[in-house]
Amino acid sequence: MKHTVIDRVSVDTATAEAVTGKFTNHVHKAMGEMLNVRLRQAELARKAAEPVLGLIKTDVEAFRAFQEFGNGRISPDVPLRKAPVARLSATAAPSLTAIGPGGLTIIGPPFDLPWTDARGNLHGSRYADGSTGSFGFNTGSVTGDWSSQSAGMGVLITASTPVNVQITPDASFDYAWADTAALVTSHTSGLVGVLIQDVDGTGSIEDIRQNLWSDGTGWFESHDGGGNGFVQNLISAVNLSMIPGHRYAIWTWAWGESDGNLASCRLDGRLFVLAVSALPS
Repeated sequence: MKHTVIDRVSVDTATAEAVTGKFTNHVHKAMGEMLNVRLRQAELARKAAEPVLGLIKTDVEAFRAFQEFGNGRISPDVPLRKAPVARLSATAAPSLTAIGPGGLTIIGPPFDLPWTDARGNLHGSRYADGSTGSFGFNTGSVTGDWSSQSAGMGVLITASTPVNVQITPDASFDYAWADTAALVTSHTSGLVGVLIQDVDGTGSIEDIRQNLWSDGTGWFESHDGGGNGFVQNLISAVNLSMIPGHRYAIWTWAWGESDGNLASCRLDGRLFVLAVSALPS
């Protein structure tokens, strides 16, 4: 029986910049169209509200009430309440081991490719810590603008011989969101995803995303929500046919956006381990 070795690829600065750059470009392209739709919606809502807002500004009492409605609702620079998420019992392995057909490799921290990205008005913040596998963001919008934040964790691996594997990220997440509208409507949405890229070949092989929330308000409405869970309960194990010598970037990531009058969202995640299971040939 031929023995297959799955190796963690050594990542220097140049490699990290190249690999994360490809991933960032993919995210921008994938999320760009949805953001464009949201921006068009926000602009139409703003234009529709202009006549009413003009009338309010001519009435002192109405204008004060309008201001009070928005004050203290949601601050895009203050993280929303964090919900508790139980840690999985799996113990992170510090290195990779040889596997054969039917074998299992556990990849634990430190992870080589922590990643963050932001677009729009840049309200809020984001983080990714490869030493622990923790990543997350909080973001917000004020007075009709928009913002998106992303964060995730990547691992670069290769195989010594052809092998079919199943890849499962063991990762938790918790999130909260809120949106408020005073004439100009507000929206917020967020997701988690698993992406596999063949760095030396065809590029993106698998791109699986799962929406966590998507909400919009009408005039003078306020909504909020939140939740928590595990990525592996939302996204099934991903199959990958590995070509010897090719490097594969495995990304576990999350994305959130908000736009309009007053909206905010937050997500905190952690990749505990990445399970790579060899399938019988």
